[in-house]
Amino acid sequence: MPTKGNNVWEIGDMEPGTCGKIIVKVKVLQHEYEYHSKGSVEGKGLVIVNKEINTGQEEYYVTNKVKMTAEPVTIANETYYIKPAVATFTTKVKSEAGTKLSLHEHGSGDYYTNENISAIKRKGLHQVQISKDVLAKLKDVNTTVFDFNVTAPWKVDICLKNYIRNESIHQAVEGASYVEESINGTANEATTSISYNQSVYGWSKLGVKSKHVNIEGTYVGRLNISRVVGFK
Repeated sequence: MPTKGNNVWEIGDMEPGTCGKIIVKVKVLQHEYEYHSKGSVEGKGLVIVNKEINTGQEEYYVTNKVKMTAEPVTIANETYYIKPAVATFTTKVKSEAGTKLSLHEHGSGDYYTNENISAIKRKGLHQVQISKDVLAKLKDVNTTVFDFNVTAPWKVDICLKNYIRNESIHQAVEGASYVEESINGTANEATTSISYNQSVYGWSKLGVKSKHVNIEGTYVGRLNISRVVGFK
């Protein structure tokens, strides 16, 4: 333990050529947070949305620096000043597997969404959740931002990745002139799951992956789709 405060050690007198020893213990903080977002948007215009929420943590490094100083030494009426010694050591903090939610939307025209997103990261729980309703119709849009009309087919792309369980579910609507969708998804230590009901004029894609499952499906046209997909 430090002699003074939390970073000063007094070793005491030492004979020439001998060694002293201190022990430094590093306690890594457990990063915890909660995130909640709820709201709705309605109108006509251009929509560009990109959201990514991750309850995991990449590895990082903590570097500690130690400086050793000594009192001047007087020998035969001569005073000698000892140059301070400096040492550093670096500790790697391991990565922590978690869950990740990705949401990407793009399109022009009439648009309505009601959305509820949450993320919780604490000891024993790494959870992301989404509940979202969308109604979008493709139309030309002339905004004050651009000097020309914008026509962008609709894309609604939602992906859940569970790095704890090595599972992922990806549901996407692309190139659509009409989207009406209600979707709910959860990823945590116990499950990775998505349920949705949608009416689409365009492309609808589904991808499901785990160690034992690899499913991909693409549907094109005027579609009514209802699905419940998940791992437990």
